[in-house]
Amino acid sequence: MSGRGVSGRRPRLARASLAAAVVLLFAGSASAVFAQTSGSGTPLGGYTLDARSQVVNVLHDSPLVPSPTHPDFDGSVPAAQSTIDTGPIGHGLSAIFWPGPLGGDFGSALNQIPQVCAPVLPVPVGLPPVCVPVPQQLKDNSHYFNDPIRAETFFPQAPQDAKYTNIPGATMTSHIDPDGKKVDSLGALDGFGAPGVGTVANLTAHTVDTLTDSAATAEATSEADNVVLAGGLVTVARVLSTAKLTTDGQAATGDGHTEIDGLKIAGQAATVDDQGVHIAGQSSAVPGQINATLAQALAKTGLTIKLVQNDKSINGATGSVTAGSLVVQYEDDKDQLVPAVPGTPLAGGIQNSLTVALGGATANVGSASGINSDFGETPAGPAAVDNGGSGATSIAGPEIAPAGLGGIATPPASLFTRGSGRRSAAVLPARYTLDTFGLAWGLVLLAVLAALGVAFGLRRVTDDVFAPAAAAAACPLEEPEQ
Repeated sequence: MSGRGVSGRRPRLARASLAAAVVLLFAGSASAVFAQTSGSGTPLGGYTLDARSQVVNVLHDSPLVPSPTHPDFDGSVPAAQSTIDTGPIGHGLSAIFWPGPLGGDFGSALNQIPQVCAPVLPVPVGLPPVCVPVPQQLKDNSHYFNDPIRAETFFPQAPQDAKYTNIPGATMTSHIDPDGKKVDSLGALDGFGAPGVGTVANLTAHTVDTLTDSAATAEATSEADNVVLAGGLVTVARVLSTAKLTTDGQAATGDGHTEIDGLKIAGQAATVDDQGVHIAGQSSAVPGQINATLAQALAKTGLTIKLVQNDKSINGATGSVTAGSLVVQYEDDKDQLVPAVPGTPLAGGIQNSLTVALGGATANVGSASGINSDFGETPAGPAAVDNGGSGATSIAGPEIAPAGLGGIATPPASLFTRGSGRRSAAVLPARYTLDTFGLAWGLVLLAVLAALGVAFGLRRVTDDVFAPAAAAAACPLEEPEQ
């Protein structure tokens, strides 16, 4: 009887042990799943990242230039951009000189249009343009018109690694990780200079986009050292711009700023803000006199030196942050030292607007929360990034718009009449239209004219404005250093 009782309990104990093991197995699996889900955070659904920077950006505009869009010239030295969109779909680009999307990919654009048009005369007279079809032979060789001096990468298509080192002193690299979750672009130049304009050293533009399961980060930096303009009239030890944004699908966080170190005007230590330059000093009276004299001197030449304010706009998981540039702008129609020519198109002055911006960086992010893929839900679609303009979006493509120029980059209304519409610094320059001919040669010519124009304006400041004045009205800038 006792033996049968013991043998009867053994099957029950075995079944109980098996049930307990099954319960522990499911409990352990559930704990592992929940631990993994809570540890990694909510995964991102849709996302878009865009980081771009340039060290020196040159904008030129004039109503006398037969260009279908304005500004008529835009170039960055050097420039970098990194983008990641939902997929991921990645793109990286770096160049020591980037003439804008149309100039950089003119061959690709030429292959997609049936004809090109040009004005009848250099000066607009209201006559319709002359249009000619694009020969098929030209289309077959259109890739030769693309800018070859760049490093460009793509994901998921190739290449994911690119490097251009054929120019001494210049570095252009771009890399995308095998999983497409990191895009790193770098453009660097040891230095360059132009006679009458100035020199700048150690130019670096760097952009990085990083994507994880639960967060995304866009970061852009630009740096220039030992800046010398107008024969030493304006010197800057360093210009450093940084913009960084992170989004987790719920909120975006980050900031942008620009540091100006060692700014001097005519050898005097100075500071700069969105109101202009200010000479530093020990007493309150002397700097005020110097600043007033300096402002009058710069106004006489049409020269403006300002620091564009940083801009930050965040709305939930979407955001945009821009580190402002140090902007030197010359408008010769305001230059009292350049006489007008009556009875000619130059009756109101030569009417050139030249803007040189040092530094500047922009980071844009957008994301939406997704559902953990273990539960079989479809991720949300990509989140759009509002760049502040109408109809402008961030796209993965070779388009490095100037960063940190603000409204000061907009050509002055006195030069010509624009159509209505709100402009945005984030989408400068305006989308180019294919309504011109021989753009590659035109860009070279405009670059030369831009250098000559700024050299002329800055030299006027040096030679005329700061020339020795009468003893009764001595300039405080000429007082000997203590």
